[in-house]
Amino acid sequence: MRTERWVLVVLWSGAALFIAAVVVIAAMLLRMQQTDTLAGSETRVMRFVSGAEAAINRSFLGLDVLLAGLAEPLAEAAPIGPDTSADRVNRLLRQVLRQNLMLRDMALLAADGRVLAAGRDSSHRLGIGLPPAFIAEVLAQATPALAISDPVINAATAEAALYFARPLRLGMHDVLLVAEVPVSVLAGIAAQSADIAGLTVTVERANGGLLVSVQPAEPATPARLRPALAAASSTGQAWRAAGRLDQQPAILVARPTLYPGVMLAASLNLDVVLRDGQSHRRLIIVLAGGFIAMLLAAAALGHAHVKRLGRARAELAASKATLDQALASMNDGLLLLDRDSRVVTWNRRYVALFPWLVHTLRVGVPFQTLAEVAAAALLPDDTPEARQAWVAQRHAMRLEAHGEYALPFGGNQKVIHVIERGTPDGGTIGVYRDVTEAERELTRAKGAAEAANEAKSRFLATMSHEMRTPLNGVLGMIGLLLRGRLNPEQQRQAELIRSSGQSLLAVLNDILDLSKIEAGRMALELLPFGPVDTVQEVVSLLAERAGARGLTLALQLPPGLPPALRGDASRLRQVLFNLIGNALKFTETGGVTVALSHRALDDGLVELSIKVSDTALASMPATCHGCSRVSARPTAAPPGATAALAWGWPSPARSCR
Repeated sequence: MRTERWVLVVLWSGAALFIAAVVVIAAMLLRMQQTDTLAGSETRVMRFVSGAEAAINRSFLGLDVLLAGLAEPLAEAAPIGPDTSADRVNRLLRQVLRQNLMLRDMALLAADGRVLAAGRDSSHRLGIGLPPAFIAEVLAQATPALAISDPVINAATAEAALYFARPLRLGMHDVLLVAEVPVSVLAGIAAQSADIAGLTVTVERANGGLLVSVQPAEPATPARLRPALAAASSTGQAWRAAGRLDQQPAILVARPTLYPGVMLAASLNLDVVLRDGQSHRRLIIVLAGGFIAMLLAAAALGHAHVKRLGRARAELAASKATLDQALASMNDGLLLLDRDSRVVTWNRRYVALFPWLVHTLRVGVPFQTLAEVAAAALLPDDTPEARQAWVAQRHAMRLEAHGEYALPFGGNQKVIHVIERGTPDGGTIGVYRDVTEAERELTRAKGAAEAANEAKSRFLATMSHEMRTPLNGVLGMIGLLLRGRLNPEQQRQAELIRSSGQSLLAVLNDILDLSKIEAGRMALELLPFGPVDTVQEVVSLLAERAGARGLTLALQLPPGLPPALRGDASRLRQVLFNLIGNALKFTETGGVTVALSHRALDDGLVELSIKVSDTALASMPATCHGCSRVSARPTAAPPGATAALAWGWPSPARSCR
């Protein structure tokens, strides 16, 4: 039990260690997978931002160069004053729009925001809604530089756009040259056709003002993002922060453009990033869970196997203990040898029969050694050659006879009966019994039995002779009485008395013939008799006993019964007396019914059946105490026919059917 418990502890401890190792490895793999996923996403975002920054810088620089390069052509086209026609300037601006697909419109604005010239007629009609502060700020620059407005809704297209502006000096007037670029066009330039799920790209000012967003901003998104991107965070390296638009945890990369105060930022949502690796994580978890389930199943199977081994070991130990007890309690000696004639086991009786082997017997000892020790103990005065001959004879008896034989010991004063049989594995099992004492006991028992039998025979003979003498006197007196004058009732009673006496005389004769019965020489007297008369005699004799107990005794005789048969009428009377008497004895209320029937057999015999049934207790169904069948030939059978009589003796105990 302690070993089994130790094995189970080791088994489950090992399983727990393996499971813990699987959990740790799975956690490490998940961590590594998450780290690799985040690192890969950070690299992708940084590469994207680097490319997007270059594209935005090229676009802004191109617009800056374009605006700066138009200063001289516009000055040559015509000096523009408050009341001067701008047809030549309008044609120049339309030509520039046709050459640059990124632009939607170009216009010259006065300091008060009036449109002096424009590439599109809608700008003349509707104007350009730039904030006055933006115009004043651009015109107030000491050194002309490109300025970018906040997103403005174009009145003609209802589309958000950015206005890139440079101050110009045309004649005596300061004017503002602006280029309108739709926000969607700039968003396309910033997106770089990159398909990265969860990515948000913004072009914003250093103070958080939103200029362009690749992912359209929600209506609730403020025009000024918080917190503003600091210069320290605009290094182009990835870091964790809230997304610029949705404020969700994200990987954030920001880089400044060539124009001060304008920055490019990209936010990659962490949930989306981690969702991309979810299938890998799920696979790792499933594999780890499956391996843990396999470990648990293996440990459970091992546990069950250890339990089964423990039960089998306990059952084996119990069986061995039971076998040892059985062997120890045997009155016969037992010796088991393996296929190599080496000792496997023995019992105490074997040692008691052969005490000289007590110091030699042990598991694995060859039978040759036992035989040599026995020869030395039984033939102490003989020569070594005689002992070897005895050993060889013993081997021959064991190997050749392979059955039953007797071993004499001690000058034929002691005889051991040996039974040797082969085992399925080629070994030998021997059973040794001391028959010397058994034979003595049998002799004494036989003498006692013969004396008792002789005393019984003498007693029966004496008693039968003593009883026959008065019975013969009774039968003689009944015979004399029957010769006298008797009325019919007296005649019937006297005949019943004589019949009963004859039956008793027959019983005494049977007692005298007991020796013949014991010797199997009992013979039936086959004489003609009337079955109906015989049965009626018995019923008449027992009717008075039934009446005295308040019971009825009825006889049922079917028609067609043979008037005479050949058989032993006295035996039939004995059977009927027993059956009817037994029924009357155990019946308290009601009565007893005797029914006769017969059946003709194929060999000319007649089977006569007598059924005795009683009511037993009033609340119980009829009870059959026994049935007697008589097979006999009719008296008209041809001479020399053989008669047979078969009896069904009732059981001493009542039987109900």
